[in-house]
Amino acid sequence: MKTILLGLSLIGAPQDPASHLKAEMAAARKAGIPVTSVEMTKFCVVPAVDDAGLEYKKLFALTEMRGLLDKRAPAPAGISDSFRKASARLYKKETPAEIKQGQAELKAIEPVFELARRAAAKPRCDFGWNSAGMGMNFPHVATLKALVRCLCYEATRRSAEGNGQAALADLSVAARTSAHLAEDPSQISTLVVIALNAIIDRTLHQVLKGHEHDRKFLAGARNIYALLPIPNLRRALYGELYEHLLFVEVAKDPGHAPSEITAMRAVVGSPALTKATPKEMRELQEQGAETIYGFRKLIAALPSDPADTSAIKASTARTWDQLKRDPSFKDPLVKESLDVSKFAKAIEKSVTTRRATEAYLKSLAADAH
Repeated sequence: MKTILLGLSLIGAPQDPASHLKAEMAAARKAGIPVTSVEMTKFCVVPAVDDAGLEYKKLFALTEMRGLLDKRAPAPAGISDSFRKASARLYKKETPAEIKQGQAELKAIEPVFELARRAAAKPRCDFGWNSAGMGMNFPHVATLKALVRCLCYEATRRSAEGNGQAALADLSVAARTSAHLAEDPSQISTLVVIALNAIIDRTLHQVLKGHEHDRKFLAGARNIYALLPIPNLRRALYGELYEHLLFVEVAKDPGHAPSEITAMRAVVGSPALTKATPKEMRELQEQGAETIYGFRKLIAALPSDPADTSAIKASTARTWDQLKRDPSFKDPLVKESLDVSKFAKAIEKSVTTRRATEAYLKSLAADAH
């Protein structure tokens, strides 16, 4: 009966798992949703001239936070250690001796900042969804978070020294880093973007002290918010769906596993990939069909504007209420993955904070005239 209902969920007639998955993939493609590694590569591809990915690849190698990049070439002595220590100093009250040590760490990681500035000069970024890229998926988010913390720490030090414009320059690079990560289509990257935006916002309020009547500084501060990305739930769901479907793709042909799967398995020490048995393949195909069906419903209900957070929260809650009562789902874990209400609330909170700061800066600028 459940199998019959599964088929009925799409076209109203019983289907075998392979046909059901094929039909759902066709429906997703019609909606513009990538469902294979080839389609995701096309979705994420960035022209080389615009791509910051190669600069970040060098940055990851320099800090030794490299995921599956070539580990044969060790990072220059001191940079990796200084990078970690500097990122941990943000917002801490420091003694004169600690400030001196922090300044030494910032000086040691200047090559990292130079690569970050070069990356920031590029408008877009591909973090490795294609086979010619970096061959990794999630390990880069920790490095980028540490990078933004280091940039913000340097901004606070420069502000304390009276160099407000230099502090803004650091925050601008941090904002571009967040914008680059926002292009990475996955829920985890989008959640880290929310965290990065919060770090940058908090730091801006800190360096703003003493510059409330400086029109040039206020103009620069407002420009930072023009660089900060709006977390995009639609893009995150594209990537999340793709991650689910990767396992169907790999189970069918493990010899041609996309780099994301080989990277993730190597990171956690998983055994070699093996081809699924016919029974396992049917189960994966059923799960894949159910997953596409659910994500299609979620994505179709989203408003076109990623900044319309009230509509996003309402649509995800309404769609989840419908899906959790939908008899089409055979796998409860698939159904649970469709509850993104907390994610939508986190995006709403992030955008609300951003708008409050933008309004505050606008009021300060009006008073400064």
